[in-house]
Amino acid sequence: IEAIYERSSSLSAPAVKDFVSQLCHVSNLEISFHHTQPNIYNLQKLVEVTHYNMDKRPRLIFAELWVTVADHLTATALHSNPALAMYAVDSFRQLSIQYLKRDELEVFEFQKRFLKPLETVM
Repeated sequence: IEAIYERSSSLSAPAVKDFVSQLCHVSNLEISFHHTQPNIYNLQKLVEVTHYNMDKRPRLIFAELWVTVADHLTATALHSNPALAMYAVDSFRQLSIQYLKRDELEVFEFQKRFLKPLETVM
């Protein structure tokens, strides 16, 4: 089953967008259903899928994926459960470090847009 997540980078652009959207949906259900002790399995998988697709997708496609992922991570980082919120913040940190290692032309502002959701969390 792990191969499904690992190979998500070979999905077509529309398919990976749907996959990420559904991962966010299921993750949200897990978090909502287990409020005191949330299950983070699909949240972890969402972070992994984001990681796998970050360097393998064109920037414009990844930027579209990132909007969905960032919205979910932002909502999770603002959750009332401190452990869950910290997991989301740490996920932001890990993904940001990976993303900022990418070279970017001065005319692009993907890095700035990538970090924008952190303003909401902070």
